[in-house]
Amino acid sequence: MLHTTNPNQLEYENQILQISVLGGIRIDGLDRMRVTLKIRAKEAEQIAIRHNLDLYNDTQVEKLIRKTATKLEIGSSVIEASLNELIEELEKYRLNQLENQNTKPENQTTHRTAI
Repeated sequence: MLHTTNPNQLEYENQILQISVLGGIRIDGLDRMRVTLKIRAKEAEQIAIRHNLDLYNDTQVEKLIRKTATKLEIGSSVIEASLNELIEELEKYRLNQLENQNTKPENQTTHRTAI
């Protein structure tokens, strides 16, 4: 589940992992999803992995999965599934934010008259 109360630190968690998206995500540029992640196992919260990557870059994601599996001693398939869920949630969040931006009423300009 993705918690979006603080847009500068989005929080995702499931039964095994807690993942923070530090600095939030950019709403524009739908062809990439550059993020800084902080990943912790719920059982060992004192150990955290911090990694900056593009979640749409398969090579970078695979490297993160291997690194996280090794350091947190969790199966790579569990981490991969969690990251895929996170990406899906972030895509929904980003599209929702874009819709909200597009439906905001245009700023009305004020007319000044010369005296």
